[in-house]
Amino acid sequence: MSSESVCGINKFVERDIDVLLAEELRVSPDFCAWIMGRFKLPQKLSFPAVSTSVSVAEGGEADVVATFQASGNSRHRLFVVNRIDAVLLPEQLARYIRRGNEAARRQIVSGYSILFCTPSSYRVMALPAPVQQMSFEDVAEILLAQGDLRSRYRGSFFLRALPSPPVKILRAGGAPL
Repeated sequence: MSSESVCGINKFVERDIDVLLAEELRVSPDFCAWIMGRFKLPQKLSFPAVSTSVSVAEGGEADVVATFQASGNSRHRLFVVNRIDAVLLPEQLARYIRRGNEAARRQIVSGYSILFCTPSSYRVMALPAPVQQMSFEDVAEILLAQGDLRSRYRGSFFLRALPSPPVKILRAGGAPL
């Protein structure tokens, strides 16, 4: 991974990450395939997402919601929660699971996935089954590998967003180890 930083931003908030992820999910088929490949999905999805939204308030706030066209007329929803250094709230991931189950129950989607995107130093032990954790460093690596200036900027964006000092490892629910 290149240490060259083309991103000149020095202070980050989680919303910065939300907006960048929402855009990549909406416009980059390769990025979508890479992320959704982490989930063992029974259906084939079309990339990029047919829609993305930031700060979606439905039974609590979701950082990013992306909807993908699945087999036939069905849709698959990806919920993204990210953290830079804030603690994971108790029951937060359980609320995401409830939202996904409710969307499936109401037949808005045929399935859902939950992505927890954080610096690699922010590890949560024992994530619930539908949740996958992905690091900012992993995102940076895939973006930097694309080689063009836009992707190098976005990759360095994720690297510059890493907190210093690193965050602590947490239990599911946000309690420190």
